[in-house]
Amino acid sequence: MHNFVSVKTVMLTSVVSLLMACTAVTEETRKVADSNPLPSPCNNALRSRLPDGLYQAFGQGANQVQAIDQALSTIARQLRVAIRAEASSTQTKIDGKVSEDFTKTVASLSEQVFDDYQLRCADPVTASVVVEYDNRSLPVRLKSRLRDWWGSQGWHLVWASGLQVDAKLSAVAEQSGIAPESIGVSVQRDRNRWYLQLNERRVSLRDQEWRLFYALPPAQREERSFGVLDTNNMPLAHSMSPGEEFRFTLNIPPEYSYLSVLALDVSGKIVVVRSNTPIHGGKLVIPDPPGVFSAELPAGTVESVDDYIVLLSEGIQILPESFWYFDGWQLLENHYDSLGLRVVVR
Repeated sequence: MHNFVSVKTVMLTSVVSLLMACTAVTEETRKVADSNPLPSPCNNALRSRLPDGLYQAFGQGANQVQAIDQALSTIARQLRVAIRAEASSTQTKIDGKVSEDFTKTVASLSEQVFDDYQLRCADPVTASVVVEYDNRSLPVRLKSRLRDWWGSQGWHLVWASGLQVDAKLSAVAEQSGIAPESIGVSVQRDRNRWYLQLNERRVSLRDQEWRLFYALPPAQREERSFGVLDTNNMPLAHSMSPGEEFRFTLNIPPEYSYLSVLALDVSGKIVVVRSNTPIHGGKLVIPDPPGVFSAELPAGTVESVDDYIVLLSEGIQILPESFWYFDGWQLLENHYDSLGLRVVVR
C-alpha cells in the first residue's frame, strides 16, 4: 500500500547532540558574560512565578545572538527535565512505550524551542536578553499573544472561510477594549511549518495542531456512505493495528460517474490515491480483491492518523498533478460532493 503517513522522526541521539551543541555555546557565552559583569536591566524582566508550561531564561554574551543562544540552551535543558519527569511518571502506565514517546517528544520540543520563542527583553548595552517559550495549549498561547499585541485595545477575530473553530478557540475570539481591532485569521504553511496568520503577525502551530481547524466531510450523506472492510468483507473499526489489511467500501447513487480518493497525512499533505475512476453506482470496493491496503506505522512513532476524502461527480474532476496541503481539498469540496473517513493506526 502507499504509505500516506509522513512523520518527521528525530532520533534521541540527534537531539542530545543538538543540546550538547547548545551547551557548548552556553559555556562560551558564559565566559564572555563573566568578562562583562555589567548588571543587566533584563534581569528585571524575569518573572518569579510562571504558569505551568511557560519557560523563561536570561542570556548574556558578546552580542545579542550569543545571548539568545545561551537563553535557548537553558530553556532546552528545562524542557528535557520536564519531559523526563513526565516520562518517569508514565512508566508504570505504559510499559515499553515510554522510551519511544520520550524520544519523539524531546525531538519535537527541542526543535520547536529554537524556532518559536519571544524576546521579553533585549539590552544592547550589556548584550543580554530574556527569552520566553510557551509550551501551553494553543488556545492559551493564542490568548497570551493577543493580549501582548492588542491587550488594552481589544480584538475581534474573523476566521477565514472553511476553518473549523472549536469552543476553546472561540472563547478567545472576542476581547472588549477601547477600540477593538478586527483581526483576520487564516492557517498558513511556510518552510514546512504551520502557523496562524493574524493580520501581519503569526502564531506557530505545533505537531498536528493544524487539524484543529478543519473538519472532514461526513462518512455518510443520504444514500452515500464511506467505510472500511477487513479481508473477509466485514466492517472494520477505524482504529487499526500496524500491518492490518483493509479495503474501502462505498455506496454510491447511480447519478455519479466519477470518483477520486484523496489521502491527508499527519503533515497535512494531500496525495491522490484514485483519480477520476469511472463508476456506475451501487456498492464499490477499493481496491478490487484480491488487492488490499495495509495499515502502516512509521518507524519511531506510536500512532499515526490518515484522513481520506472521496470526491464524487457527474463529470471529469480537475485535480492538481502533484500533492498539495489541506486547505486545497476544501476548495474541491465546493465543486464536488464528498465523503470523509479517518483511520488511526496505533
